[in-house]
Amino acid sequence: MSFRHTVTIAHLALCALSVTFTGRAAAQSAPAPIVAISGTAISGTVPEIVAQQYSIMIWESPAQLALRTDPSRGAAYWAAFASIGEELQKAGVLRGGTALRTGDAVRTVMVRDGAQRVRRAAHANAREELGGYFIIEVASLDEAVRWAGRIPSAVTGAIEVRPAYPAPTMMK
Repeated sequence: MSFRHTVTIAHLALCALSVTFTGRAAAQSAPAPIVAISGTAISGTVPEIVAQQYSIMIWESPAQLALRTDPSRGAAYWAAFASIGEELQKAGVLRGGTALRTGDAVRTVMVRDGAQRVRRAAHANAREELGGYFIIEVASLDEAVRWAGRIPSAVTGAIEVRPAYPAPTMMK
């Protein structure tokens, strides 16, 4: 099943923008949805911009995560992430992100048969832990993957890139 959702925004009659979300339902095998933004502003026509948000999830080993608090190597760990964060910001593609706590600070919540269950552990049973993420907005999955390859932990852990999927029910 396909969907198309259009929202028109007018701001003080100076410009009108039309935002269109297109894609396929999750059950179908299809590329990620595309977000197209076009419109007219007082200074002229705004060219169409096609962009998609991607989550770049940073999976790190316990040894790599331990560097965060290592007195002799922690500063270098954080500086490497600050550097890629600055690059993403300068390129104008950064939309958010954060480092995440791991280990005992993690809770997995599940509701089964009406009862909430809380586990003191991550949901995934993997060797690596989700140490943080960036949210970027770029034109293609290939571009998001290129940025992901520049994340410091790509050398020692794994970087997962996922396109955002704009749920039609959240765009009312």
